Amino acid sequence: LLAKGVFDALQWPCGGIGIAEQENDRWSIAPNPASDLVRISRAAPDGTASFRLIASDGRSLLHGIMPDGASESWIDASSVPPGLYLIELVDPRGRAALRVAVER
Repeated sequence: LLAKGVFDALQWPCGGIGIAEQENDRWSIAPNPASDLVRISRAAPDGTASFRLIASDGRSLLHGIMPDGASESWIDASSVPPGLYLIELVDPRGRAALRVAVER
């Protein structure tokens, strides 16, 4: 029990790939899980936004830009292997991260 107490004291909360996932009402993704295409939607388009599909090891696999005023965009995930990914979203209001699963 003493060893368990030592390891419990060493625990550190982490998000897996270094970007904390945030709950928000500005961004949504669908479908989740996805097979080929993932739709990114934002509730209040305000300025240009960018997105990246990030693998669990931190590699940026796909990226794109949503023009000013665009409320949705699509990511073609057909070229990435099945797995769990993070979509990082950045616009003038800040940064967000949402998880997406890719299945075949």
